[in-house]
Amino acid sequence: MSVVKSSIEPSPSHLEASEPQQPSQPSQQHSLLDKVAILCGPSAQLLFFLFLPASLNLPPVSPSLSPEQTAYHYVYNETGLKGGISLMLLTGAILAHILRRN
Repeated sequence: MSVVKSSIEPSPSHLEASEPQQPSQPSQQHSLLDKVAILCGPSAQLLFFLFLPASLNLPPVSPSLSPEQTAYHYVYNETGLKGGISLMLLTGAILAHILRRN
């Protein structure tokens, strides 16, 4: 077995000890976004428990209701459902942005 030696020798710049890189400072916008995101968690839980009874979905719709009664319940609460869906989409978009950044 023969060992092949490389004829390329490292240059002196590769031999110097490199200084540890300092982590970059987060921009003001990211710092503010992080603070808002941290406050959104407890706020979302509080609002969830406050508005769940207000949505008229507590207790849940009875499984013994007819299809017409079930449809009426959701048509009657359509505005609340759309508002909740909008908030969930916004929350998901912000969370995805934060996770993609890290």
